[in-house]
Amino acid sequence: MPGDNGITQTVNSIRDLVFYGIRDVNLRRRAENIVASCLERDENSEISCLFQWVLDHYRYVRDPVGLEMVKEPGVMDGEILKQGFFQGDCDDASTYLATLLMSLGYKVKAVVIAVPGKGDPYRHIFLRVFLSKANRWLDLETTAKNKPIGWAAKFSRIREYPL
Repeated sequence: MPGDNGITQTVNSIRDLVFYGIRDVNLRRRAENIVASCLERDENSEISCLFQWVLDHYRYVRDPVGLEMVKEPGVMDGEILKQGFFQGDCDDASTYLATLLMSLGYKVKAVVIAVPGKGDPYRHIFLRVFLSKANRWLDLETTAKNKPIGWAAKFSRIREYPL
């Protein structure tokens, strides 16, 4: 479904996939293993480790023309086990990272934006995670591997959806 209704439908699909993903003991174990070397209860360290791990195991590929696909987190995790990485677009990477973060108790939002110069429809998604100790949200952009944690693309419109 195109347009604003389509992005809402996509975010609802992501929300459903994350809801089931955070109950998957293998995904919880994956998140625990990733943060095992972090200082205990250090939000910045845990979030940074999870974010970097996803970046290191993710290869961007577009969806088929005219079709919005979102992979299940367990499928992406299986691809990592089999070939060392998973492939997908911004909504796939956001779904997987949100599952890892939320399985460890982090509060996460999906953020959809319209990118200037590409028309006005919503075209991109990334995450915001809540840092409770700092009482602020931190942007997690998985498709810009050369940008630091906290960076987000410029946008002409934005919507946030709690996951």
